[in-house]
Amino acid sequence: MPSYKTIIVDEDTSARNLLAHFLAESADVEIVALCKNSLAAIESINSQEPDLVFLEIEMPDFSGFEILERIQITPSPFIIFTSQHPNYAAKAFEVDALDYIHKPVNRDRVKKSLERIRKRMNKEELSDQIGRLIPDFKELNNLKRFIIKQAGEYHLIRTKDIIWIESDGNYSRIITEEKKFMIRYTLSGFEEQLDPNRFYRISRSLIVNLDFVVKIKDHVYGNYLVELENGNTLKMSKNYKQLFEALKNF
Repeated sequence: MPSYKTIIVDEDTSARNLLAHFLAESADVEIVALCKNSLAAIESINSQEPDLVFLEIEMPDFSGFEILERIQITPSPFIIFTSQHPNYAAKAFEVDALDYIHKPVNRDRVKKSLERIRKRMNKEELSDQIGRLIPDFKELNNLKRFIIKQAGEYHLIRTKDIIWIESDGNYSRIITEEKKFMIRYTLSGFEEQLDPNRFYRISRSLIVNLDFVVKIKDHVYGNYLVELENGNTLKMSKNYKQLFEALKNF
């Protein structure tokens, strides 16, 4: 049985201890840190490299969302946000949270969250990683094509046909003009292998193919919107402006 290294982040001591008590009832959960402030949380996550983080949104110094932006490990851990306020839920899922628990937490709700990570990690269709199908995948440069196994079928993916790739926890979702594919491989892994003149990281969770970009528009808080040929719009973070700079020829 796999063991999920877990960190709990919450300013409230009683809330941390209660959640730790519920998690300790599951044999496949290993609590490696309890953090009461934002700086300790950032340091612990980046050093301990957990599989799962229960992250309170309303923290002093940095919010849960700001803590998430400061995670530097690859692959990123699964994030389960906790909060007394339900109005954060929409934003939580926008940043690829695995789950959102409205406080006060209870045993049954924690069990449901753990079931989510177990299902995500144990999907048989996703167990055949790219590395099994293409030897020495990480050794390749400017990857042109690769194979994904899905539902018993092997799909040849040409990178020129990829419109964008988005992170979903420890998995990546590949969007082409014809289909979507889900594989257990990190966004950073793709970033290292794809042609840097064609594929650009535009946020912590998105890589886009420049060939499908129509235009870029200003958005709120210094961020941008990237419009694609197929009508979709992706959000580009102000911290990832390489694509914007590549298009500024004049």
